[in-house]
Amino acid sequence: MKHLLSLLTIALAFTATTASAIDYYENADVSYTYYGPRWYGDTEKVIKEQIVNYGDYSIVRTAYSQYEGLYLYNHDSLWKIHVNNDNVDIYIADWIDNIGDEFQEDALQGKINKFGYYYVGTNNGEITDDWSKAQRVQIEPSPWNDNQISRYGYKLGTFNAGDEIEVYMEYNGGSVKSNSTSWSGGGYGDGVYEVDKLALYQKNNDEAAARKAMPLAMLDTGGGHRVFFGIYSGPVVGSPLPGGLPIALVSGLFALGFWYFRRRKAVAA
Repeated sequence: MKHLLSLLTIALAFTATTASAIDYYENADVSYTYYGPRWYGDTEKVIKEQIVNYGDYSIVRTAYSQYEGLYLYNHDSLWKIHVNNDNVDIYIADWIDNIGDEFQEDALQGKINKFGYYYVGTNNGEITDDWSKAQRVQIEPSPWNDNQISRYGYKLGTFNAGDEIEVYMEYNGGSVKSNSTSWSGGGYGDGVYEVDKLALYQKNNDEAAARKAMPLAMLDTGGGHRVFFGIYSGPVVGSPLPGGLPIALVSGLFALGFWYFRRRKAVAA
């Protein structure tokens, strides 16, 4: 009986698995190319381009000019998504701006009217202007199992190796492209001053770890309207809650245990 109870406890533990902390970006490979010094007589080179490789895709950040490259980390910069593999689904995701309740002031649906992408250097792309038709997925379930503070993502599209896209956003007529609209508040990763609050909670208030776990992008659509968001390839990062099959299996195991216990008592009597 002791062994059976141990098995039941283990089975229940597996089915009770909740969302894990997001570690999707922890092992990114970062590389750089450089301009020469900004001015004659300078010795310090300035960054021309940073590539953050996440496997299925890379974020490519570029300075506006040789004279701005020094400020790639703390200043506006252009950025695009370079796709490394075939059949990659890419999503933009909500920034979790508070963990006090399910209402997120900066959820994407409340911050922009339209979103989408353009292939870099072209006018070809796809724009979503009807949120009811947007392909919404649950990127990360709530860590408290109460359907609050779940992170949702919205699909940009499915892309293949070599594709390069820039994110497009629009709000009340103002619009921005991440790789071709200058001085738009564009930034990514350590170029963004905000920190995702859910990642911060999951990483025990370690801000550096939270920035690695959930780097944010930002864009300005004009008039001081700034949008923060995440980028994902793939629909789910956290572990799913138990489905019908695991629950049914555990119910069967407990029923078996109850029957076995009753039978032992009957034999002993």
